Amino acid sequence: MNFIISTAISSLSTTKVINLLNSNLIAIKRITEGIEPAFLETRKEQNSWSAVEILAHLHACATIWGDTIDEILKIDSPMIDYLHPGEWHDLSDFSNMSFTQFYEIKIQKRSKFLSRLVSLHLDDWGRIGVIKGKKHTIYSQARRMALHEYSHLEQISTSIKRTE
Repeated sequence: MNFIISTAISSLSTTKVINLLNSNLIAIKRITEGIEPAFLETRKEQNSWSAVEILAHLHACATIWGDTIDEILKIDSPMIDYLHPGEWHDLSDFSNMSFTQFYEIKIQKRSKFLSRLVSLHLDDWGRIGVIKGKKHTIYSQARRMALHEYSHLEQISTSIKRTE
């Protein structure tokens, strides 16, 4: 699945990012609706992720990238320490959460996150932070999050369909 959003910051592109961040969670709900929780939490193959593991991965990415956006909003051109989503996931206490619990947490956090993004002036989207020696903007981090989540929608769908 491909979804194209310009790398250039504009009113249109920021709106597309916000809309995709919102619609990704709606799509996850639609894909998983009516599926038994135990099925969502079970790996269908040894080297695959269950739907809950995919959602946990997306939660880790959104948390880390959201935190970088918050840091860029607080400080002009911050130097931000990089934490890989896998490391964050290992440090967090989410290993025993159900798919529904993860989804509810994502909905709550996403609502607050989208409120912050919607309130930004267009110039704010261009604010810069340095992560791993590279310049990133609020826009590039939000766009990255939206497209990354979108790329995992098919994986969630596949994880459910494999044994149906």
